[in-house]
Formats: sequence, structure tokens, C-alpha cells
Amino acid sequence: MIFAHTFTSIEVELAHQVGKTQKVSQIDIREIKEKKQLRRLHNFHSPEILLYSFQMFDKYSFLHSFEDELQAVKILLEYAIEHGIRKIIVMSYPGSYYNSSNLFLQHKGEIEKLFVSSGIPCTILLVQGIMDTKRRRHNFHSLFFRASQGTYVLPKTKNKMMYSISLSSLVSIVFKCITEDHYSKYDVFDRAFDLQSFFKEASVHIPIRFVSPQWLYWECYQGNYISPTMLELFLQPTLPMFNVRTQKEFNVHLGLLQLQESVVAPSQNAFSMQENTIQVLQNVHGY
Repeated sequence: MIFAHTFTSIEVELAHQVGKTQKVSQIDIREIKEKKQLRRLHNFHSPEILLYSFQMFDKYSFLHSFEDELQAVKILLEYAIEHGIRKIIVMSYPGSYYNSSNLFLQHKGEIEKLFVSSGIPCTILLVQGIMDTKRRRHNFHSLFFRASQGTYVLPKTKNKMMYSISLSSLVSIVFKCITEDHYSKYDVFDRAFDLQSFFKEASVHIPIRFVSPQWLYWECYQGNYISPTMLELFLQPTLPMFNVRTQKEFNVHLGLLQLQESVVAPSQNAFSMQENTIQVLQNVHGY
């Protein structure tokens, strides 16, 4: 298997777990500039599966960063077609559409479109938060951690939900994608948090500081914070996700949708999956 990714701690651990049962050739998607760089991927075995992930969200800044990824994916797909890759697994982001009003989501939609149009059967996993509770790591660390302050700097928001999947559950689903045929788009999560609770759960030892979005916008345009499109991603309404179909399709148990008390009252946490999801939509989105 070829695993093209950005070598965040979450992705490296995912590669390690998958590598326990699969031969994995890894390549940094950010370094792909021409096809000849990919020749080494077939040095020791003939991979038939491509797994793709781009979790280093702080790299999404100026337009060239989006264009660089698009170009790298095009080169990767040319190589995949030429070398007989028979299956592609793409880790994308919920709300990714080519006509989205958010540049990041629009870009992710374009990436999905490239993979699907390649003609190689694709599985798209829509993943927001990835949490490795054992090692206290998650996929948004590089985006919000300010090393100079030793804290996470987050926008002040009300009722902003985060859908999260544990690394172990994600590994199980990726294994199913490798060994079985599932060619569609799937919402992948096993828990839901408000923004603060997600970071407290994922990195309990790192302090959190909340700042008004207006000030953070100013910091964005001064180059002192994340890009405006990534900030807007955490200010816009949360897109509802549903994992009932995912559980059924992959025959995995992702558990009840458990929410922190700040989002849903404790007495409501025992609802069934379907009832709880409806309650989330009513409480958070006003549906």
C-alpha cells in the first residue's frame, strides 16, 4: 500500500498501525513535484492500494499552498493509473464541495473530484477530528498551538460542535476499506464535543486561551495566526454528520453519540443514536 500524507503525529501513528498487517510505502505529499520522485514506491513490492491524507492544516494559507496540493495529487494519480493501483482511500473533510463558500472546503471538494475522476474506485472518509487519547494527540494541534505562548489559541464561539473519531476506530475502518470493497462517501466519527471540550480531552496538559473572532481576523491578515479560511471553518455552522450508515456498511460499532454537558443536558446522553442526533440538530442548529 502507498500512504501519501503530511507526516503529522496522527498520520505517522496511523501508518504504524496499518503497517502491522500491510506493507506500507510512505511519501510526503508536500514534497511531490514530479513523477520520478515516486519511483521508489515500487522498489520492494507492488502496491495496489493508495491511502491519502492531508492533516497538516496549518499549511493551508496562501493560494499557492492549495495549488501545490492539487498539482501533487495530479502527479500522484498519474502514477497510480500507470502502475495499476486498483483502490483509493481518501481521508477528506465534512462539507467538502467544489462550490462551497469556504475556500478550504472548496479545495477539499476539488481534491475529491480529482480522485473520483481518475477512474480508480474510491472510498472517501469524511473525518473532522482525529483523537489519539492514549498518547494525547489530535489532528488540529499544528493549527491552533502557539509555541511562543505554550497554549492553544481558539476563537470564542457558541455551540460549535466537533465530530471526532478515535485513532483506533479510524484504523479499524481503514482496514475494512483495504480488505473489503466500499466505494462511496462515509461520515466517520464516534464522539461529538464542543470546541473547548475537544481540546481539553485531546490534550489535557496544554492550556487553552479563547480570543474574539474579530481580533483573530486581524491577526490572520497580519500573518500572526492561521489563515482566514481556516478560521472561518471554525466559525461557520457545523454540518451535521451521521454515522449509522458507516456502522452498518463497515460492520463496526462506533458507540452512541456522546456530547459534553455544555451542548446537551446529562439526562439526554442516554438517547439512542438516531434520537440523539435529532436532539443535537435541534439544540445546536435550531432545526
